Amino acid sequence: MNQPSHDAGLFEAGRCGGTPTSDGTGPGREPGLQGTEMWLAIVWLLADVLGLADVLGYRPRGIHRPEPAPAGKA
Repeated sequence: MNQPSHDAGLFEAGRCGGTPTSDGTGPGREPGLQGTEMWLAIVWLLADVLGLADVLGYRPRGIHRPEPAPAGKA
């Protein structure tokens, strides 16, 4: 797998992660699952459009739920 030279020391096979900001703050310092829940919700929504959401065996919850938030909650 060809990696860009600026990411050569940051890639860890089998782990999620990003590139840290230039000042070393923010996300990306340690590999994690940030964004995974969002992508699972997107996959679920696409499956729902295709009528296949039941096959996945999960439904997004919390901030990524497909229905609107209850009245009075953000």
